[in-house]
Amino acid sequence: MSKLTKIPLQKYLYKNGGNVVFMVSLKVKTMKKQSKLIFVIVALFVFFTSCYSVPSSVRRPAPVPVNLPFMRLEQGGECYYIDDFLPTPDSLVTGKTTGLYLRYYTYWNGRYKHWSDVGVMLSFYSRDSRCWSLFEEYILPRLDADYGSSDG
Repeated sequence: MSKLTKIPLQKYLYKNGGNVVFMVSLKVKTMKKQSKLIFVIVALFVFFTSCYSVPSSVRRPAPVPVNLPFMRLEQGGECYYIDDFLPTPDSLVTGKTTGLYLRYYTYWNGRYKHWSDVGVMLSFYSRDSRCWSLFEEYILPRLDADYGSSDG
């Protein structure tokens, strides 16, 4: 047997100048750092998940409907200068195909023709990117969950 194992633990700690005590305190400090890190991670997780579970009574109210002007579907080369009078859409998609420019205007809460407080998508085409003809109009289903319905 070695001389070290015969010495009682108290004498070992005293003789070796506290090396074992240092090793134990190092483990405790590491555990404290790990517990702080775990606490911070859990706190961030709770914070970010709480952003998605906001009660419906706190959500913003439904936006005011946009009044859209009456426009007829394309008849006999009729076109509109929509940049001058059409309200700013909630989303706008533009594109170009062989010789035609395309625009799709989407309003999530609009009044158009005989429809009230509905989603509206208007599709236009143009040859010169100035005068636009309406070729499609769609009524989109309104999703009340986006506007904070009060149905609990």
